Amino acid sequence: MPLVERYKWIRKARKLPTWMYSKPRTAAGLRTYEICAAEEKKFSRAFKDAIKELENDPEIKRQFMAAWASGNAEWAFRALPIGGNVSGEEPTWGRFFARLKTAYTDTVRLAGIEGVRRLQHVVGDIVRIDTVRKAKKKPDLREILVVPVSPASLKWVDTRALELVTEGISNAGRERVRGYIYDAMEKGQRVEDTYEKVRGSIGLTDAQFEAVKRRRELLEDQGYQSKEIKELEREYKDQLLDSRAETIARTETFQAISQGRNDVWQQAQDSGDLPEVERVWITPPPTPSPNAPCEACLAMEGKTAPVGGYYESDDWGQTKMPPGHPRCGCDETLQRVGAED
Repeated sequence: MPLVERYKWIRKARKLPTWMYSKPRTAAGLRTYEICAAEEKKFSRAFKDAIKELENDPEIKRQFMAAWASGNAEWAFRALPIGGNVSGEEPTWGRFFARLKTAYTDTVRLAGIEGVRRLQHVVGDIVRIDTVRKAKKKPDLREILVVPVSPASLKWVDTRALELVTEGISNAGRERVRGYIYDAMEKGQRVEDTYEKVRGSIGLTDAQFEAVKRRRELLEDQGYQSKEIKELEREYKDQLLDSRAETIARTETFQAISQGRNDVWQQAQDSGDLPEVERVWITPPPTPSPNAPCEACLAMEGKTAPVGGYYESDDWGQTKMPPGHPRCGCDETLQRVGAED
């Protein structure tokens, strides 16, 4: 099926994210879109489910209430997930890490398969994909392509998941929440109200937390009752969390796709059987949409980098691989060194 027709069919058959509503430059780029369309939804759901689980953990609430009753604001802060130790072994965060790592690993595996396909397209059958027989629900069997997730990718998954939790979730708003608890205890606010507000801030950026606070103050000024304010505040907070989850999922899915492909290419190169190849940065085509590629991304179109090396960007300096920034839709592929565009 021609690329244009295949793309139209995919758009009609599946509900793609709005940023994908521009035809990619290549069939390989369309495959990246397909992987991302499926995997970013899983990642977003894993992120939101993990946040909700932290918010509703009864043990966290019990420890917070006990610390508050002791009159120690610092203990109350440290009873919260973002106030304590953040690690893959720490029980509070254990299930959170498990959800994210599963989402990362699934994406890396699919990207590895696609990476081998792109490599085969450039160099032929020097690189081969192992196949297995997998039973479907029906009695018949279907042959599927399988590329084991490399040790390098698995190590990256562990590191990336920890970075996302510590930098993107735990550290975001850490001092803000601490200050809020100290202030609330000093002013004698009800512990239930304080806990409700701080637990609802997990996963939000500082700007989003302030937006929720302003919305609450506006509703109070407009004369809404306490119960209505809580319902509307929760609804607004969920909308902001959806937006945050979408941004993180979009960025992290593209990051995992790039990582999975590059690990496969690096393994193939390390084997010593490959001709000289290089990576090529592919930017989505310009569109009139607000989601059109930014100027920094457009400037990267067609730039090359060695396998395992870096791209040079006037805006970002040395860049290992796409994405170049949050919500970036750039892709990359391989070509033989010296090949004509």
